[in-house]
Amino acid sequence: MFFDPWFKRLYEKGLDESARRALAERRLPLFTGAWGAARAWLAAALVARWRRPALLVAQDEAAALALAEELRFFLQGFPSLADPSRSEALQVKYPTVLDPGTDPLVYFPAWEAGVADAVNREHGRSVERLLVLRRLARGEPLIVVTHLEALVQAAPAPEALLGVELTLETGRDYPLEELCAALLRLGYRREAAVDEPGQFAVRGGLLDIAAPDRDHPVRCEFFGDTLEQLRPFDPATQRSVAGEAALERLEVMPFHELLLDEELKQAGLQRILGDTLFKKETRARWHEQLGQQAHYGGLDWLLGYFFPGQSLLDYVACWKEAPLVFLDQPHAVTERLDALREAHDAVAERRREGGLLFPSAERAHLGKDELLKRLRGLDVVGFSLLAHGAEGFKPAAPLPLAFKNLDLNAGDLGALERELTVWLGKGWRCLVAAHSHGELTRLKLALGERGLEGPELAQTGLDHGEDGLAFTLGHVDKGWAAPELGLVLVSDQDALRRDAARGQVYRHRFKGLKGARKIESFAELRAGDHAVHVDHGIGLFQGVMRLNVDGYDKDFVCLEYADKEKLYVPVDQVEKVQKYLGGDEHPRLHKLGSATWESQREKVKKAVAEMAEELLKLYARRQVAQTGGLGRDSAWQGTFEESFPYEETEDQLKAIEEIKADLEGSKPMDRLLCGDVGFGKTEVALR
Repeated sequence: MFFDPWFKRLYEKGLDESARRALAERRLPLFTGAWGAARAWLAAALVARWRRPALLVAQDEAAALALAEELRFFLQGFPSLADPSRSEALQVKYPTVLDPGTDPLVYFPAWEAGVADAVNREHGRSVERLLVLRRLARGEPLIVVTHLEALVQAAPAPEALLGVELTLETGRDYPLEELCAALLRLGYRREAAVDEPGQFAVRGGLLDIAAPDRDHPVRCEFFGDTLEQLRPFDPATQRSVAGEAALERLEVMPFHELLLDEELKQAGLQRILGDTLFKKETRARWHEQLGQQAHYGGLDWLLGYFFPGQSLLDYVACWKEAPLVFLDQPHAVTERLDALREAHDAVAERRREGGLLFPSAERAHLGKDELLKRLRGLDVVGFSLLAHGAEGFKPAAPLPLAFKNLDLNAGDLGALERELTVWLGKGWRCLVAAHSHGELTRLKLALGERGLEGPELAQTGLDHGEDGLAFTLGHVDKGWAAPELGLVLVSDQDALRRDAARGQVYRHRFKGLKGARKIESFAELRAGDHAVHVDHGIGLFQGVMRLNVDGYDKDFVCLEYADKEKLYVPVDQVEKVQKYLGGDEHPRLHKLGSATWESQREKVKKAVAEMAEELLKLYARRQVAQTGGLGRDSAWQGTFEESFPYEETEDQLKAIEEIKADLEGSKPMDRLLCGDVGFGKTEVALR
């Protein structure tokens, strides 16, 4: 592991053994004097030493995300606990983002208690939770980073997530209707065509499935009931994805956490019916409505009714080896739990006033007493700046280890030079970490001019060389000095005058399908506005409504034409409908089936053909024109680009690559760069 030489200094002090003895005595080892990134470093050192699955609990989501990012820096090279022999394939990698489906270090988010609209909510968190929970339910040893709210929120029982995946293999027989029923039970929606994860579509002998843990949907091709082929495809072109081979086996994961058999469903409905927090008519209405629903996707806040008392701690119990639990500021846990409970109940009250079934914190969260009781039964290690007593925990065994703030003036490289000279003169090991290669190069050059030089290290190991100074790529908010250990970590934010943007910590699998056609938004249209259908002409937009067709509920755009005739357009054909942008404020509505609209279209086609001819002549002249072209990127250009403090999007990188190719070519460039406000056009232009 990269940080092994630094970890050894902690072990040589015997602090890991002191913590082990405290745990054996059923006491709480409390590392005092640790703050910020120092807590992540201490946790990483103990995990690396003891090699046990671990649960790290921060106070809130922002702290948990920072902790996850710092841990992946300090644990880079840490092999999978499940299979150490495959360390190269399954080790913690840096700086790539965490993948909750494969990495040994994962982040576990909370479901959003403040979001109660299942139609408009984003399912990313639910998918991230499912990917982690499935691995934990199988007993896979992991390092899990989370926060108090996610820890106490209700979760499905581990056994409810075991064996529920739908597995398909080529060459086997599967009745298509049974597959459709199975997908519906897993929370997938049947649509005419798949446009986003969580959908499936059937057309003849083809079954398309868009699973949230895959970048592309998969097309299942049948001959009769026999599954002949599984291949990823692009939903925009309907063609196979170039470079991706056909699959022999496909495992379809669930799309939501509320996976219920009939027994669990009826027990939960009875709890809803008996919840006296709600009016009798509200309970009856929701009992009837939920009783008729096939699945409860997007209704995570109902988990407490169907899985009372279940939480993330039930999954920790699935590990064969006793886990380590790292708790940030244990003295503040009870106060934080009270604040979470109060905030949840405030949201619940507003939802109840609106007639929504939203449980109280008592039902949606693990109780405070129950949480503390279960934590007392685990090996808990605490971090705190001061030696506080922790209410509800075992007696603390303070382990003081001072981590000092570097107290540097950001941008004052002279001050950094003086401090580094003092630290190196004492024989301390100093590591300078920067979030990008550009910043790292800038720091190396600036300090090198002042006579301070050292190697730039990759993941192979932390070898400081003779002088004790080294440089590496790493994102740490604030550095620290540990005088007792003779170690100093300096971040680029300590040394330079600007804050760096925090990178993405973990991979959000639910991004939308690559190449998928986006459904147009009707936010700019109001009922009564004029709209144009490409085949039928001008009508009045009357809204989006849900109709039952062939036993399936589907969304349609309703357009009203002359003589009050209505046209219902499926949302998967919504690209045929546009807002009317003509000059006439009150255009005449077309009649469905008349020749008027077709006649107008023919006139426009003729005018467009004339314009196209003019454009062809213009582009023919451009085609024969020549330009000198610009040279390729220089080293200065590379340094400039690496100083960009954010992660470029795929679209940005593609635009930059294509524009540079145009500028380096021998033809005049003819390109328009488009993008919404704040989407990075300026950065593309600068490059």
